[in-house]
Amino acid sequence: MKKINQKETKNAIIVEDDPVFVKSISFLLKRLGWIILGSADSYENAVILLEQLNQIQIDIALIDGFLKTSEGYITDTNLRYQAQGGKVSELIKKTSPETTTVGISSLGYLQKADKNIDQVVEKDPRELKIFLQSLE
Repeated sequence: MKKINQKETKNAIIVEDDPVFVKSISFLLKRLGWIILGSADSYENAVILLEQLNQIQIDIALIDGFLKTSEGYITDTNLRYQAQGGKVSELIKKTSPETTTVGISSLGYLQKADKNIDQVVEKDPRELKIFLQSLE
């Protein structure tokens, strides 16, 4: 896992469909000195966000383990190739290969099954804070 230097700009995106958790994650990231470049609440909106951030370095992407699509809820690690090149994590790695991708799950059983997910963290602000602090 790459360490993020405290003196660097630390850019993050959030791909999460629970607005309350997005606010919680955003608050935590900002307190730790991260800049939130944007958030998306679905696969389709994540594609749009990544297109908008085309040339901007994303240091970390926090990705909901159960992300909704236009077809309903589906686990990110089981998404098949769709428009624009596939899963959110894969899209991120294609557009920003240095980005640390973090799958977040409240169910405790999301495994690191996707080669594009660098880390899996429990969907708990305390666990996420510990993880983010370990990057510094």
